[in-house]
Amino acid sequence: MSDLHAVPETPELQALHARLAEYSLGGHWQTREQNPDLVPYHWPWSVIYSCLMQSGEAVKLGGIDDAAKRRTVQLVNPSLTDRKATSRTLQMSIQLVKPGERAECHRHTAAALRFVVEGDGTGYTNVEGEEMLMEPGDLVLTPNWTWHDHFNPGRNNIVWLDVLDAHLTRYLDAGFHENYAEGPAQAIIKRDGYSKQRCGAIRPRTTSVGNAALPFAYKWRDTLKALKEVAAAGERDASAHRRTDHADHRLLGANDSSGRIDESTPTHEQHHLSRRTRTRHHFGREIKACNKRLRVERARLLLRAVVELASLQKHIDQRASDYFFGH
Repeated sequence: MSDLHAVPETPELQALHARLAEYSLGGHWQTREQNPDLVPYHWPWSVIYSCLMQSGEAVKLGGIDDAAKRRTVQLVNPSLTDRKATSRTLQMSIQLVKPGERAECHRHTAAALRFVVEGDGTGYTNVEGEEMLMEPGDLVLTPNWTWHDHFNPGRNNIVWLDVLDAHLTRYLDAGFHENYAEGPAQAIIKRDGYSKQRCGAIRPRTTSVGNAALPFAYKWRDTLKALKEVAAAGERDASAHRRTDHADHRLLGANDSSGRIDESTPTHEQHHLSRRTRTRHHFGREIKACNKRLRVERARLLLRAVVELASLQKHIDQRASDYFFGH
């Protein structure tokens, strides 16, 4: 209930409230604690990265039972500082594994994805015994309740963006966690690319994918290759032609493979050319231009998405509250 429509306190009502409280009861007319409104927030990458590098000097990566079993800088919405949460359901963090370090093996009910920002391709995430080499731009999926650990045998840092639905599982009282009992790491029994082959068009007849979520790595080099092929063929997403109510809408497409919204990108009206006039040569120039973007821009895209996520989360939570408690 809203405080604006609270039932006036009378001596009789106060007596009733005292009796209800004595027996852990409550009246529907009584007010309840409301979640704080989430606020949009922008985390500058330069600040995040410098704090992450500083943590690399100040925080030693510990064992699986230590508080520092992972070295991450977490994105905390100003309205959720007590929970250290990015939103009511998601946690986004930037993780650092230095050369020679291992983040030991565990599993949890929260699902995770990892978007690689830095790495030389020698470090890897081991998910259910599958080695997944981590190169900049790669997206690695770690389904819930799958064993996983991270190791950096190379000479350069590995940095990636973590996104977990940990706060959702905790809210549902389904947040479970287990450490690997057979050592700091699981054995590698499947080499890099195993899941891609298993789920590809050409796979062994014995493969049964089913409906379960599977560990998977989307390689940036494969994604970029696909983008170039689409651009060379002159293909475009039909949804990019749809009009918008916002005059300053910026199109996403072959003009920027990172998906980053740039003020230099033409508006919908400026960009709405017929398909015949958008030649292969034009797409080729766009692809060459987007290849010059710094890899870190892809990380910035995900960080900027948090701002929109915070605003959207507010509306989702309000609708859920109205549905479950407003009747």
